[in-house]
Amino acid sequence: MRFLLPILLAASVTSPATITKRAAINRDNFPELLWSTNIPYRFSSDFATEDRLIAGWVLEDMASKTCLSFKDVTDESGVNSNESMIVSFVTATPLIEETEAVKSEGQTVGHMIIRGMIDKPGHYYDVMLHALGMYHTHIGPDRDDYITIIEENIEPDGDKWFAKKNDFFASTYGVPFDFSSLLMSDPDFAQKTRGIPTILAKDPLYQPAMELHFGMPSPSDYLLLNRLYRCFDRCATSEVKCHNGGFPNPNNCTRCICPRGFTGRFCNGMEYLCGAQEQSTTKWRRLSVDWSSISEDRFCYWFLTAPPGRKIEIKLENIVPEDPLCPFSPSTWLEVRLGNFVVGGYKFFCNGHIPNHTLISEGNLTVLTLKKGFFEPIEFELLFRNVEANSGNIGSTFEVKLGNFAVGGYKFFCNGHIPNHILISEGNLTILMLKKDYFEPIEFELSETLKRRHKNAGSTFGVSLALVLFITKELWKQT
Repeated sequence: MRFLLPILLAASVTSPATITKRAAINRDNFPELLWSTNIPYRFSSDFATEDRLIAGWVLEDMASKTCLSFKDVTDESGVNSNESMIVSFVTATPLIEETEAVKSEGQTVGHMIIRGMIDKPGHYYDVMLHALGMYHTHIGPDRDDYITIIEENIEPDGDKWFAKKNDFFASTYGVPFDFSSLLMSDPDFAQKTRGIPTILAKDPLYQPAMELHFGMPSPSDYLLLNRLYRCFDRCATSEVKCHNGGFPNPNNCTRCICPRGFTGRFCNGMEYLCGAQEQSTTKWRRLSVDWSSISEDRFCYWFLTAPPGRKIEIKLENIVPEDPLCPFSPSTWLEVRLGNFVVGGYKFFCNGHIPNHTLISEGNLTVLTLKKGFFEPIEFELLFRNVEANSGNIGSTFEVKLGNFAVGGYKFFCNGHIPNHILISEGNLTILMLKKDYFEPIEFELSETLKRRHKNAGSTFGVSLALVLFITKELWKQT
């Protein structure tokens, strides 16, 4: 039998070396590293009563969303801790993790040491996800599709914290990358030079979302944990269909575990404790919320909906505070989820984060989340409307096809879409297409030059077309 043995000695620790892991063990190649679904654990004698209550609550919460169960065997006799996987919390600075193999009665068992103090529920969740076999998000096998590691800014001897797990050792089990996972690292984690991150999101709108979580596993974390332990096998015969990114609860297959903002047995309800549901139209509607005079903390959802076959287009106009530096604000932010609600969305702290283009939903629903901390004002203003699901038919557009004319090209709606670089054709032909909808003015201006392009040493020269775009949407006369 294997056991989980937490031991806590007081120490106050804050360090970027805090590490847990995301993605998960490849169970097909390493089945011996998984626990049984019934996990006993015990506390050391110096583990305070209040800390035992917190740890017990965390384990109970995790059990309620998985097929795992946890039993406190601290006071039971005849339990051999030498046969257990031991998680020890001991005094040290900084907070680090060490994993080693130890022998007990001829068997190899895991022994994980956590040096430092666990002083809040989120840390217990971290350690448990690690002990159960989950890896950190930034070292998962899919990480290169979503983030870039700035290796030259990693502190000395810090490379080990960024070693990517390949598919042999780890699997995502089909769970999408989530910047809002509890196991997503700080972008400045293990940095050598202050102000230069070690982790960059390939989609820059996700950069502010890194390590912004709620101190507990995200829905995607629970989805991964359930798939790792084959918990959904319990619901194989269930006909329940979960909506909006929800998934079956292995403890009760007639109900679903819902992403943030959704409720009900099948996750088809919306939380209306505050916020609202707003129906979009084909014309721009304005939504503004001002919490600048509210001192208490708040957390509300707005659901922007469109008819089936339509999408939501959003134009962010203003987010206060208007600090151009947009300092990290873990307690106060606006989140926009455009689809795939099991993972977190774009997060914005202030005007400096507003993109110079509109946002288009994946389906006919967009979820806005507004969160504020005590005495931290925030307000936002945006426009939204519904558009055709085919983004190529959204209003008046200017399209540039640089080659491979069987597929669509780059589409521009206004000056905010102009790139800060020139566009180069694939060959000696570029096609421009201008589309104008009723009462939607558009005008464009560009310059073109013939540019010699050297393909490779010793080969012939080709000719390509370089374009510089100057696009506006205000000056075309209505016809």
